[in-house]
Formats: sequence, C-alpha cells, structure tokens
Amino acid sequence: EKTVILNRHPLMSADYFLSLVGYLEKGGRCKIVLAENGARSIDAFSPSLLDLSTIVTLRRLTSHPILVDCSAYDPSYTEHLAIAAIAAGADGILAEVAGQHGNDGLSMHELKGVMERADALKYTLNALNHQPCFGNER
Repeated sequence: EKTVILNRHPLMSADYFLSLVGYLEKGGRCKIVLAENGARSIDAFSPSLLDLSTIVTLRRLTSHPILVDCSAYDPSYTEHLAIAAIAAGADGILAEVAGQHGNDGLSMHELKGVMERADALKYTLNALNHQPCFGNER
C-alpha cells in the first residue's frame, strides 16, 4: 500500500481539499496523509499564516493523519508553530533541516528539541483525552 501526502495549497479552500481527499479515498489503494501549509497573508513581515482552524476542521471531518508544514516559515518560528499545530490536533510536522547547501532550516540539535517538546505536549494531550499515545509509548 502506497502512502500519499496530500499537501493543501495556500490558496485552496478546505472544502476543495476535502473533495480531493474523497477522490483519493474512492480509489482505495493508498494511505492518505494530509499536510497543511497555511494561508497566504498580505503582511510583508509574515507572508504565510498557519491556519489552526483548518487543522481542527480536518481533525473533525477525517480520520487521516495530519502534518503541518513548518518549512514555509522562518526557522525561528518552527517550535512555536509546531506546538500550536499539535495543540490544534496535528499528528506531526514537516520541517526543513539546515544542510551544506546553505538553506535556512533548523540544526539537527534544534529539531531534536522541537520534537521532544512536541512529543511531550502530544503525550499530555492524549492523556487528558484518555487516548493511547502513538509512537513513543510512556
């Protein structure tokens, strides 16, 4: 079974995104993972906005895993956005890691810290909701 990551374009409505999910579900030959990119902004200082309400909506209307793509934002925002996304119901994040090619991603040490804090929050939220933890069982 193949996995398809369906990435919502910043200008795509949630309704249209969900119709694409339905189309893939009808095919029935793949595991679907949803990825939220956020929405475009008119603010020059923050050209992309993370749409937390879309995460909540997707969580209510689908049973598919939801990832939030933090790579479109300034790397210094990644931890804050990851924590907010997990609190809104996301299952994980996509983040860019700095490499030899000069990209502005997180260092491996920074990514590890973000992952540990996001995992701790997810564990706490799951415990409050009396749901089993997925991944790191404690």
